[in-house]
Amino acid sequence: MTCFRIRRSAHSFICATSLVVSAMVSCVGTIGDSTPPSGPGGPSAGAPPGSGPGGQAAGNNPAGAPNQPALVVGHTAIRRLTSGELQNSLVDLLNVPAAVVAALDADIPGPSGFSNDGSALSIGSIRMGQIMGVVDAALTSAFAAPGSPYLKCPGAQDSTCARTQLETFAARAYRHPLQPTEANALMTVYFANQDAGFQTALSLAMTRVLLSPSFLYLTSFSGAPEQKGVRLSDPEFTSRLSYFLWSSVPDQRLLDLAANGTLRTPALLRAELQRMLGDPKSDRFVTNLFGQWLGFPQILDTQQVIRVGITDQLRVEFYEETRSFLRSIMADNKSLMTLLTANYTYLNADLATRYGVPGVTGTQFQRVSLAATPRVGLLSHGSILSVLSNPADSRPVARGHYILAQVLCAPPPPPPAVVNTMLPSSPDGGILTGRDRLALHRSSPTCAGCHGAMDSLGLSEENFDQLGMYRTTYATGQQVDASGTMMGQSFSDFSGMAQILVRTPEVRSCIANKMLTYALNRVLTAGEAVLPVQLAATAVQDTSTFIDLLAQILTSDSFNYNSTDSHQ
Repeated sequence: MTCFRIRRSAHSFICATSLVVSAMVSCVGTIGDSTPPSGPGGPSAGAPPGSGPGGQAAGNNPAGAPNQPALVVGHTAIRRLTSGELQNSLVDLLNVPAAVVAALDADIPGPSGFSNDGSALSIGSIRMGQIMGVVDAALTSAFAAPGSPYLKCPGAQDSTCARTQLETFAARAYRHPLQPTEANALMTVYFANQDAGFQTALSLAMTRVLLSPSFLYLTSFSGAPEQKGVRLSDPEFTSRLSYFLWSSVPDQRLLDLAANGTLRTPALLRAELQRMLGDPKSDRFVTNLFGQWLGFPQILDTQQVIRVGITDQLRVEFYEETRSFLRSIMADNKSLMTLLTANYTYLNADLATRYGVPGVTGTQFQRVSLAATPRVGLLSHGSILSVLSNPADSRPVARGHYILAQVLCAPPPPPPAVVNTMLPSSPDGGILTGRDRLALHRSSPTCAGCHGAMDSLGLSEENFDQLGMYRTTYATGQQVDASGTMMGQSFSDFSGMAQILVRTPEVRSCIANKMLTYALNRVLTAGEAVLPVQLAATAVQDTSTFIDLLAQILTSDSFNYNSTDSHQ
């Protein structure tokens, strides 16, 4: 037995056996301290008919699209909570400051590009030690808080009070109705330590809750098997929804709706989406989904993003502009096409002056029209442009690659190992613009294939320097040329390119793909390739809303079912 000491007092500690740790490392079936609840979704009853390699039953073709392939639901593996999700969950469960649970290494994004990708979320002794450390710190803080609710009992601080506290706490932490065997297991820990006092015994039992796989892992296979796959139970659906939008445990209202089986009712689900997006916890959605997809938080990294002329204040202002803009899309229930089409942004006086926008006063960020400026949408934000630049000038190749990869979901392949990726200098020693050097680079047949489209897209933003400030000439006095072609259509500057971009169907499918990938915690399978196309046609349009898209994701088969075929 491997013992990990978690200090509660000079004489108390808790042991986690190697069996428990290994269960969290390699779970493949139902997890928990006992048999999982059967709930409205029904208990697990084995693999669904038609599952296995080549045998997964297909969904229905969408109406009006008879030539589209049928949707085949992909496999979502059990996964542990990310560091951020665990920290948020402890903060929300125990009402402790975020700084108390900050001592966790960040997770590296998986193949999907997001840190919640289950295929990349392993756990080992170092990670387990960190988890135990933050659990200890969180509980210590929760019990030390003035008027701690965990020490309040209607009568004496005895086993009756402890059972009530533990049942309430564990049900929310486990995210499902607590079973008698689960409650009894927690009381066994309490009784084993009650000689050390009520607080110590209760705290150790709560430690068991927070080190349980039922808390640390998300599952999606305990519901009823159907032709499409295993249907997520209502508690599993609720957990998936809450970690999608809040990166944390469901609140009590969500758990109550899951318990009575009504959360998936369409009208009620839309109402809950509206409520959840209005909660401050939805700011985590901006940071985690949009932040990891679009990369704007990198502007705060003073070690990696070094630019001539940047200051700490400007970094924060760039970040706040983009964060406020994205938050407004959710709050105002805008279409996600607004990412690219918005003729407004959020500025304070200092950033407005830098952008050349008059009439803005004060340090507070406020909505400002961009109608009389060369900027439109998020691609013209200083945060994005600066992150994608060189230290002293723009970087058209990186900016073009970004548009291909993050806006069109069509990243070019990496260059061959034998290719020199350094842009050439002038053969006669003359001064070359970035456009000139890229033209020389494309003269090599090996480079021309990928750089044709990539360079044109990146050069469309050439009027913006390394800080995203607008310019018409280079420091050398040469005129900036931002013209180019995209998909056979010519443009003269960034705004022209943006107009072509927003008319491109692949952009809408890419937006849907990114949202789905984050929601499902994995890369879409080949059988699900039709799903982002379907969503793009109905929920990523100028007239659709953010909640339209979320609602269609949450009612999709891929969100509600799980294939047992892990070899897709």
